[in-house]
Amino acid sequence: MSIADSCQKQSPIRRNMQRGRFALDEYFTYVYYSIRMKISTRARYALRLMVDIARQYDGLHPVNLRRVAEGNDLSFGYLEQLMISLRNASLVRGLSGRKGGYILARPAEQIRLIEIVEAVIGPINLAVCVLNPENCWRSPICESRPIWVMLNTMIREVLDRYTLADMAEERWLERIIREFPKAAVPHALSKSARHELGCGHKGVARRGRTTQAAVAAPVKPRRKRSATAAPRAAGG
Repeated sequence: MSIADSCQKQSPIRRNMQRGRFALDEYFTYVYYSIRMKISTRARYALRLMVDIARQYDGLHPVNLRRVAEGNDLSFGYLEQLMISLRNASLVRGLSGRKGGYILARPAEQIRLIEIVEAVIGPINLAVCVLNPENCWRSPICESRPIWVMLNTMIREVLDRYTLADMAEERWLERIIREFPKAAVPHALSKSARHELGCGHKGVARRGRTTQAAVAAPVKPRRKRSATAAPRAAGG
């Protein structure tokens, strides 16, 4: 369920709009919760969780969820809640016992990122009118709706393009940064990688050339004057 759908069920704002009775602040609250574009914590943590399981699972031994939580500095209880949604979506399986844990229900190559995200947050829906245009009376004449539909489609296409196996690869970051250089975090890259991507020390490509501020030439030390050196003649 999206934020927008939750807002509709938890407040009478939409009913007031349909009846033509709503305060201006109610309207802006409705718009804010309808088109706020932010990936939820559940989606972000679910991806990190699944990547860790894919990397640790060797095909024989289940992955201990508590170790995953400690290794990623995440709440164990929160990850347990995510696991319920991931199990219901048939993405993972839980094994009980003293040495129990979790394993992937399918090979990582067969799990799309879109499946993980939508398993924990529901269908991606930037605005209430994107998937259900009948929810807004302005849909047929709204100038903004096509933009929300395009953005929604692009987000889903990107998440559907990659698999869990892609993210679990050791060289995943290098690969994705080559495909999309703006995803780079310059301070985490080597000097050669920054140069190849055309980024300076602040990640800004200036006219196609790498800025060299981060690797400036060393400053030569100043020569000290000898105490016995003859003083200069005044006035030349």
